[in-house]
Amino acid sequence: MTILALNLLANGAWASQFTETPYNTNSNKETRIMSDWPFTFSVTPQIPARIETLRELAYNLWWCWNDSAISLFRRLDPALWEECQHNPVRLLRRIKQSSLIAAANDADFCNHLDSVMGQLNAYMDKGDRWYRKTYPNEESNLIAYFSAEFGFHESLPIYSGGLG
Repeated sequence: MTILALNLLANGAWASQFTETPYNTNSNKETRIMSDWPFTFSVTPQIPARIETLRELAYNLWWCWNDSAISLFRRLDPALWEECQHNPVRLLRRIKQSSLIAAANDADFCNHLDSVMGQLNAYMDKGDRWYRKTYPNEESNLIAYFSAEFGFHESLPIYSGGLG
């Protein structure tokens, strides 16, 4: 097995080291190179353009009270959905590229996604919500309200300490 390790030199240039190690061994050199590695990289799958709106949906908590949106994420990989504790952001980071490609090529899945995104867009564009009616000139102001007494969804960890 060939291992490529990149090291950032003092002058800002990258240097690489290669080492050959047998597949089933854990040599000291392999361990040394990996333990000296100064960075952590996250490799995430690329969401195909046809289903790119999954990312927008995952980052809007609206999905957690919409059964159709929840079932959309579950459809991608039911076992991984459970393993990721119903967290769509984590799901999209850990799902196999082949699963995303299959979903993008599945007309039924794409229709489901279009339907869910239509619901989300209709919800976001509603002009009859209380805040928009009460403060029509304040649309650009963002408001966040946090209370330790309310949880949003199990996939969003909330850390709060005691009050006394």
